[in-house]
Amino acid sequence: MAGHRTWWSWLKDTWPDWLNVTVGAWMILSAFLPEFSGHPPGPVASGVSGIAITLVSLWAVVRVTRWKEWANLLLGAWLIAAPWALHIAAFNPFWNFVGDGLFLAFHAAYQLVRPLQQRTEA
Repeated sequence: MAGHRTWWSWLKDTWPDWLNVTVGAWMILSAFLPEFSGHPPGPVASGVSGIAITLVSLWAVVRVTRWKEWANLLLGAWLIAAPWALHIAAFNPFWNFVGDGLFLAFHAAYQLVRPLQQRTEA
């Protein structure tokens, strides 16, 4: 059948989005780590950012559109800027935000420059 997709072809097309889902889930879970205690804006920002990343990435699994990559690029930029904007100086939360933000931003940028033919509209 022409329109039939196998599980493997679907996974091959959506694995980058699932990778972003794990980044979002990690940001949600990291809000509950002891390293965030004593830094009130950190856990809230981590949790809210993680929820946004997870929702955008799950939506990208269902339907491929460019705006979701732009949203992840902006969310990655926010994560990079968040430690300075929220005055988070503790080592682990600082690098959690920056590292996850860099990964998300570079990954989204890669998806934006990747040829459209490599991903099919769902």
